[in-house]
Amino acid sequence: MSGKNISLTIFRSDPISRKSLRYAVGIVTAVAVAYGFNWPLSFLVIILVNTFLLGARPSLKAGFGFVLTICIAVFIGILLSNFLLNIKFIYLMVIAVVLLNLYYADQHTLPPILKLFLIVFTLTIPLISLKSVAMGSAVGISFIFGGIISLLITWFSFALLPDLEPVKSKDEPESSPKPPAQFSKERFITAVKSFAVVYPLVVLFYFFDWQNSALILIYVGMYSSFPGFAKDFSKGKGLLVGCITGGITAFFIYEIIIMVPVLFFLLLLFFGISLRIGHEILTGGRFAELFKAGFSTLIIILSSAVGSDEVDAGGKILSRVLQISIVVIYMVLAFGLIEKLFPPKKVPKIFKVN
Repeated sequence: MSGKNISLTIFRSDPISRKSLRYAVGIVTAVAVAYGFNWPLSFLVIILVNTFLLGARPSLKAGFGFVLTICIAVFIGILLSNFLLNIKFIYLMVIAVVLLNLYYADQHTLPPILKLFLIVFTLTIPLISLKSVAMGSAVGISFIFGGIISLLITWFSFALLPDLEPVKSKDEPESSPKPPAQFSKERFITAVKSFAVVYPLVVLFYFFDWQNSALILIYVGMYSSFPGFAKDFSKGKGLLVGCITGGITAFFIYEIIIMVPVLFFLLLLFFGISLRIGHEILTGGRFAELFKAGFSTLIIILSSAVGSDEVDAGGKILSRVLQISIVVIYMVLAFGLIEKLFPPKKVPKIFKVN
């Protein structure tokens, strides 16, 4: 049997290899669309596709709900910006309530990918609207467009390489009648920790009008949605290593791209990297979370170089590496300080609320 036939047989028979290939195809398609057209915040499409492809195929109903929720959030955000723009105190109170509820929401109430999207939206759109409501609206529309594109790419990837076996039967009976949501003390404490770390930055950005550094809040929103930061200081340190590694890798990839400035070569490079990273994440190894954080960082940083002039691209990359490093170090230290000041109490199992 030839080497080509063996490779094809592996992808047809091994579920993990097949999912890894689907992940790589989806990421490369997202990179081609995002970096090829390069609209504002286009890198979020790659981040969203990255998250979608690591789970089950989203149904049409779930996809419609995802886009509808983003549209409603954008509409409400623009509406609030028009009426509360000059009353910063009330504006900040509204953002505080929304953020705390988003951090508290569990995966049954709010899917993780939608939670991430809404956190990033809540942190950035109102801030940008302070400078210009029209600009805030344009970024909001970019969010909606990015959400739709990411869903289409995800569905395309699943249609091209569907799962080998239907993903139902075993877990389906349990998911039919969902119990009403109950208050969880543990989840509330985790939400308050995340809120206590992120909200002071929001206040600083609003009072000093740092709209030009809104990307920093996007990084904060993304990394604060990683469960490792708020729950375990040691995991936070691990994610710090993952983010810095992703930044360094992005810098080396950029140096390679300079030597071969062709989009097709960039896509081949991403295909090889995402195939390897996808396999590591999908096998659920001990470094899976590090690979996730590192790859997200790599995507964000490279987006500053692709589509920029050669003169300033290198400077933008170094600037983003520095920004992300500062953000992640701040978050790791802040969560670590909270953990030291308020150590988690060991509660007997019978008193724990799930």
